[in-house]
Amino acid sequence: MTRRQFLALLVPLLVVIAAFAAISWLERSGVPGAPPWDADFARYVRDRMGQECVGGVGDQRRQEKAFFDSLNTYVRSFDGYALITPPWEVDAARVESSGRYTGIGVRIESSPDRAGPVASVLVSGVKPGGPAAAAGVLVGDRIVAVDGRPLAEILPDGRAAGRLAETPLQAAIRGVEGTPVVLRLRAPDDSERDARVLRGQVDQGSVFGARILDPQKRIGYARVRRFQASTSKDLRAELEKLAKRGLDALVLDLRGDEGGFLEQAVAVANLFLESGVIVTQRGRLPQFNATYRADPKETWNADLPLAVLVNGSSASASEVLAGALRDHGRAVLVGERTWGKFLVQLVEEVQTDAGTAIFKRTTSIYETPGGRSYQRNPPDNPDDPLAGIPPDLFVPMSQEDMKRLAVVFEDEFYADWNPGRAPTVDGFKDTQIEAARALLAGEAFYPALP
Repeated sequence: MTRRQFLALLVPLLVVIAAFAAISWLERSGVPGAPPWDADFARYVRDRMGQECVGGVGDQRRQEKAFFDSLNTYVRSFDGYALITPPWEVDAARVESSGRYTGIGVRIESSPDRAGPVASVLVSGVKPGGPAAAAGVLVGDRIVAVDGRPLAEILPDGRAAGRLAETPLQAAIRGVEGTPVVLRLRAPDDSERDARVLRGQVDQGSVFGARILDPQKRIGYARVRRFQASTSKDLRAELEKLAKRGLDALVLDLRGDEGGFLEQAVAVANLFLESGVIVTQRGRLPQFNATYRADPKETWNADLPLAVLVNGSSASASEVLAGALRDHGRAVLVGERTWGKFLVQLVEEVQTDAGTAIFKRTTSIYETPGGRSYQRNPPDNPDDPLAGIPPDLFVPMSQEDMKRLAVVFEDEFYADWNPGRAPTVDGFKDTQIEAARALLAGEAFYPALP
């Protein structure tokens, strides 16, 4: 064999060996100290359980759920906020983050908590301008059939349906955007009619309750429920309306706001800041490091007096906003200490054999403009005394009043869905809003910020 022939045989062999080495290296993972990821053993365990387990392993959905549950156990062992959302829950997760869903825009009463079929359900709210409103669906109508299927067939057991995150009725009404659904409706006078509704995008919104609190002092109010894709745009629009009524100061309510898109928290902060750092994020990898600064072109009003309401359910993106406004001396924080989630998470959609899943993991921590982090340690420790941003003016709220406040927020959420709906909480006085209003009106004072 000549040297050339020997090399001709050797080079392909080396290529094959290198390829196997690369595959082996990839399977072992690029993480130092990572255990072997033995796909063959995992497959062996799955097959033996499926074929030999005396109790069986159920249908495909049950097995898929067990698979995703096991992955969640793995990731949450290292990251208390990590989450893998299985394909069948992805649509709900997208609605939560975007504030938009495909449907018809009706609020229906929950299924009666009783065994047996449900004959009808009440339409208790209709979204103005939504698909159902355009088709003539009215508050007070009762749905008795969907696409020709009697409701008793869709909800054969009201008690069982009441325990589901999405009832079969909701699944029957929702569908692909632009497709029709026919509702058989019974009016309060017992007359019946059909309404053909074209499914469309329904925007749940993220800014609520915008109004003038104090007409004499011209103090306004607005609540941010969650930082979604259009929050900064929606808040700016509400502020413009209040400005036409002579807005001189603002109470911005972040109570119960558990976060959302970091970029939207930055954009809202930028409405009130014209320069300086808003937030800094730091990760293990360079691509997860970033500093967000105010852009003067995006500022709405850098001088408007602000009081920001916070409580123990204000977290993540809402803490970014509260921390930035306070560190720049732009706002007084009123209420109770925030939760303490100073973490940035990467949300990635991943294709799996079962469909699109969402993989969320923590990649960075963030710091306020003053370089401070109020992260809870560990994330699920309710007693960490250093977690969360302390308010400038501490105004506690009892558990009973917190429950009443939740009802008020629910009313605000659906206020324009049913204009005739009577308030469900009588005699409730929001002491935290009143304290913020009194500060802005000059009727009360707080110790100067350091």
